[in-house]
This record gives sequence, C-alpha cells and structure tokens, in this order.
Amino acid sequence: MTDDADDDPRIDELFTLAPEEFTAARNTLVKQLRGEGRRELAKDVGTLRRPTAAAWAINQAVRRHGDRFQQLLEAGDAVRTAQRRALSGVRRGGMREATRTRRDLIEELAGLAVALLDAQGAAGDSHRGDIVATFDAASADAGTAAAVGAGRLSQALPVSSGFGALEGLTVLAPAGPEAAPADVEDADGEVDTDDATDPAEEARQQEAALARRTAIRAVDEARRRATDAEATAERATAEAKRADARWTTADRAASAAEDKARRLRAEADELAARADRARTRASDAARDAEQAADALRDHERALQDLD
Repeated sequence: MTDDADDDPRIDELFTLAPEEFTAARNTLVKQLRGEGRRELAKDVGTLRRPTAAAWAINQAVRRHGDRFQQLLEAGDAVRTAQRRALSGVRRGGMREATRTRRDLIEELAGLAVALLDAQGAAGDSHRGDIVATFDAASADAGTAAAVGAGRLSQALPVSSGFGALEGLTVLAPAGPEAAPADVEDADGEVDTDDATDPAEEARQQEAALARRTAIRAVDEARRRATDAEATAERATAEAKRADARWTTADRAASAAEDKARRLRAEADELAARADRARTRASDAARDAEQAADALRDHERALQDLD
C-alpha cells in the first residue's frame, strides 16, 4: 500500500463497513481514485480483501476502544520489562502482575469484539480464538501492534511466538533492594513470596504458555485450511452451476434446432408429395391430350373420306 493510503480517510471508511458491504464500496473507491488520476493507489486499493468476521470485529474494537488497546500494548511492554528484570535476578520483578494484566486486557478486548459480532447477528464466540490470538500477537510485537492498531485487518493474525522468546532482551543490572537474593519480609515480618521468581514454576508457566500458543496455532492452521477448502468448494460449485447453465442453454438451442429441422423436414416431405401428385396429374393430362389428338386425327380422316 502506498503512503497516500495513510492520508486518505476513504480507505479507513471501508473497514468500518459491514463485511458484506466492503467489496462494492471498495470497487466504487477504485473507480473514484482512477478518475482522480491516482492509479497507483487505485491499484493498491483494488487488492484489499473483504475482512473476515473476526478481522472486522477486531478492527471495530480497536477503533471504538482505542484506550483499552493502548493499555494492552503498555501491558505487553510491562511483561517484557518484567522478563528482563527476572533475568537480571530481581526477585520482585512484577512478572505475575504484568502477565495477569496483559491477559485480562486481551480477554476484555476479545469480549468487546465478540459482543460486536453478536450485535450483528453473528456467532461471536465461534471467532473468539482468532480474536484472542490477534490481540495476543499485538501485545507481543510492535510491528503486529501497528498493523492491528491501524484497524485495517482483512483477516485475523496467528498467535505470536509470544514472550517465551528471549532473544534481544537486555538484562537489567541489579540495583537497590529489589536485587536482594533473599525473599523480602513484609511489615509483619512474614516472607512475601508472591512475586518471587521460582525457576521451576516459571519454567512450568513458560511450558504451559508454549503449549497454549502451539494449540492456538494448530487451531488457526486447521481453520485456515478449512476456510481454503470451503472457498475451493464454493468456487467449484459456482463453476458447476455456470457449466450447468451453459449446458442448459446449449441443450435448449439444440432442441430448438431439432424442432426446426423436424418442421423443415415435414415441409420438405409435404412438398415432395405435392410434386409427386403434380407429376402424376401432368402425366395423366399428357396421356389425355395424346388420346384427344388421336381422336381428332381420326375424325379429320373420316371427314375427308366423306368429301
């Protein structure tokens, strides 16, 4: 998409429409852009695909609840910071709280998107997995966050590889009381371990998160394949209908030609019969004429004999 696309509000308007209105509106915009001489942008707009139900709901949720989406992105940043703190040996890094906040915001935004689908008469819960995966991915990756935040998705995004990937994370240097290796006592003298980093527990959480992401990816892939198969079946059905229509038209034309041929054959047979009857009458008339001529000659000779 060209840079001009970011400045043209008509493209944003396309993604606010109900999915069934998208294609016609897009085609109209392509014609308008061509008329304005913006052929490159018109070409780009022509490639835009109608949003799926999940993508439409995500776009609307982001547009209508941008503040909550921004909070989700901030929560994603907080999780990454907590990861760096944990790797740096900080006991009270806030990992659990940050992860819980991010998860709650994902579920909240997903609920808003599902409600939008329900309001349109669609089965919102059937798309919840795609919606959750997309918001999950947005909170984990800046590039994905920008794509989702633009509100122009045509399809839901696969779940991110998540916060389990530690490449590129900068370890924070321990500083102050947070770097103390021992568990921290609260004001009552009891040990506060709520935010303490338990390597075994963290490993289990990471493993569970990875299993969940793998399962979501598998569901997403299966759904994609099912969608592709359904689209292929629809195209095949449409082609079969067109072929059947062409066959019906050709069959009618052939039947009409056969009917016309039968009529022409019947007319030809009738003309042939008439010709036969005419030849018979002509032959009879010629014979009668010859007999009349013979009789005339006989009468003439008899008359001559009398003279």
